[in-house]
Amino acid sequence: MDGLEKDPHGPKINLRAELIDHLGNRVLGMSRYEKPITIKSESLVIAVELKEDRESSMLAGLEKLFGTDPEMEFTTHNSYKIWFRKPAGEIIAPIDFDIPDMFNFDGVPSSVSTVQVKATAQVAAEEEDRPPAFPDGGVVMAKSCLFVSTNREYLKAILDRLDASAESANSTIGNELEYKEVDRIFGNMGLTNKPHFFQFFARAHETMRPTYEMIRKGQMAQSEAVFAKLLNELLSPDEESGVRRQILDGSTMPEFDRVQHYFGKVGIYGITEENGYFIKGFTIERNEK
Repeated sequence: MDGLEKDPHGPKINLRAELIDHLGNRVLGMSRYEKPITIKSESLVIAVELKEDRESSMLAGLEKLFGTDPEMEFTTHNSYKIWFRKPAGEIIAPIDFDIPDMFNFDGVPSSVSTVQVKATAQVAAEEEDRPPAFPDGGVVMAKSCLFVSTNREYLKAILDRLDASAESANSTIGNELEYKEVDRIFGNMGLTNKPHFFQFFARAHETMRPTYEMIRKGQMAQSEAVFAKLLNELLSPDEESGVRRQILDGSTMPEFDRVQHYFGKVGIYGITEENGYFIKGFTIERNEK
């Protein structure tokens, strides 16, 4: 945070005051996957609601953070400005060179001959040049929320849905029968009328498919899914290569369609209590096989 604010070659942004302080308390996560299942199939979007009347301030903060970064660029979609990292081949490598001794003029201290002139975007030499965790990701401010996605195309699809007609927009997960079934169980437990900080719903037979297929194909370590990235960090934090060896041998696992009926609907609820938190979760067997 100090570097972002005080580095003369950086964005000179107070991250807390100019970005974080504009964020509200509500966070929503959404995920999807595309077939055929590949290492890029799964996508995640996180939306953080802004405080009231903070849209212009958030836009200014994003512009300040990314606008002068040579590794970042933006695209416009439905009038929304989506920031993303340039492909590796388009990023100009930082330049570092010494002023030759021949320019050490009389009367000028000799120490200036060793001054290094560095490109604006160069990081400190001791910092590791790691590839981005989600090279296809994007960031955008829209509908009084800050959206961060692992995949720009998924982000664009969500923006399209938000801009759709009221009739289409009402076709949400909250109106799905499976979601209502899970929510009804929470209601029967007496949880929905209490202050809560966390709520989770999933169709496990859908959410588990990408992970299952990656393990089965031996490609979990190469997957760009968030769960796979976390595993890579936990299981191979010191390896130089970004690709670890998959620990589980999934070659004998059956096709997912043969086992998906074991994965039902999932609900998790987090209640705020006076002296802490109470979390309850359950799974429901699928009705069809």
